[in-house]
Amino acid sequence: MKSNSVRLLLLLSLVVPVVAHGHGDQFMINVGYNDHGVECYGHNSYHNHYLPSERYLRRQLYWLYRNNPHCLNVANFPIDYFLATVTEHIHVLENKITAKKSGLRSNAMLRGTVISAISLLWGYITYDSYSKRDCAEKPEEVIIATVILGAVSTLLAAIAGSQFDRVYRHAERLVERLERDKHVLIALEKAKAARESGVGNAVAPALQLINSGIYVLNSLTQLLTVPCVIKS
Repeated sequence: MKSNSVRLLLLLSLVVPVVAHGHGDQFMINVGYNDHGVECYGHNSYHNHYLPSERYLRRQLYWLYRNNPHCLNVANFPIDYFLATVTEHIHVLENKITAKKSGLRSNAMLRGTVISAISLLWGYITYDSYSKRDCAEKPEEVIIATVILGAVSTLLAAIAGSQFDRVYRHAERLVERLERDKHVLIALEKAKAARESGVGNAVAPALQLINSGIYVLNSLTQLLTVPCVIKS
């Protein structure tokens, strides 16, 4: 049972970093015991039940603007919605920059701390495995396992370091995000102006046709009324 608990703990420590970088919070883990040991099954219901938030939709907009900027010219693209959300997000970023808030209370700080603790756990298990290599029946297998455990610990430490780098660059990243939003806002405004101009160009011929029809009717009316005036 003790080895099963250790395996379960290691599995969960691998799941946490994956969930930390995921998009949704609908991640479920089913754990059970059977004749073969521990079963751990994870399921992310993001694709089935995830309701897109404003932040999620803005991220999609950033991706589209970076990889397919012409999508803004699609007829049914929700330009007005993104104009409102990006404008509001610009105000939020400007307020954060003015307030000079630290990144110590950000989600990146929390993720970095949790992943660091898990990395230390794997490091301790690596050290414990390496210290028992001389007592093992097959030292070469223990060394291989130690190398694998050490690699996992290093990988988790690198992930934690990336999160702490985000915390360290918090103020710089706010400025970068603000500049990005301003560029996107300009592109949205240009796309909206082009759309409205296109609608105006499409309506202009119809208005011209109507005016021509009115002119013809007025001319006919004048021609019909002239004989009547002369006769009287």
